[in-house]
Amino acid sequence: MLQQQQQQQQQQQEQQQEQQLLLPSHAIEEVSSSSSSRRHGALLQQQRQQQEILPLQQQFLKQQKPQKQQEPLPQQQQQQQQQEQQQQQQEQQQQQEQQQQEQQQAVELCLDGYRETVEVLEYVLQQAKRQQQQQQQLQRDRQQLLQMYGESLERTLSPLSSSKAFSLSRFVIDEIPNYIFEGDTLQQQQQQQQQQQQQQEQQEQQQEQQEEQQEGEEGEEEQQQQQHAR
Repeated sequence: MLQQQQQQQQQQQEQQQEQQLLLPSHAIEEVSSSSSSRRHGALLQQQRQQQEILPLQQQFLKQQKPQKQQEPLPQQQQQQQQQEQQQQQQEQQQQQEQQQQEQQQAVELCLDGYRETVEVLEYVLQQAKRQQQQQQQLQRDRQQLLQMYGESLERTLSPLSSSKAFSLSRFVIDEIPNYIFEGDTLQQQQQQQQQQQQQQEQQEQQQEQQEEQQEGEEGEEEQQQQQHAR
């Protein structure tokens, strides 16, 4: 609307200037009266148009003002974008750090588990080696005992028949070790019984000593009472 008014005013001014240039000086005076009346009518029309246009212009300006305020400047937009990018980068860095920490913790837990399993396996292997060594030693001792008892029995049984000697040698080879081990257990039982008997004897001796002490104390008390009675 403003542009249209400005264009109309410019056109009117240009027309007036052209008319003034075209008219001669003596004709200007003749036309001045008629032109003044025309100008007065034109001015009235312009005033009416302006009065009609003013409220429209005011409404248009009111509508444009909040839009201009709402639209941010390009510098502000750039700053906001930069801030948003920085925030996103910081969040990504934090997430990456958290992921790295979680991965490190998981790796450490796995390593701890492997170390524990290795330690357990080493302990089991050591125990197995010890058991093997003990079994080997027992087998050696058994073979030595078999050789010793077998040779002695063969010497004692040499006058007998070959069949009896063979059966006895097989008996020695198969059964003597069991008797040997049973003898070991019997020895242990005998030792335990002896220890128990010794403990019982010691307890009985202690009881006898306590009884003797009590009797002595009672005798002393009787003597003291007799002395007091005298």
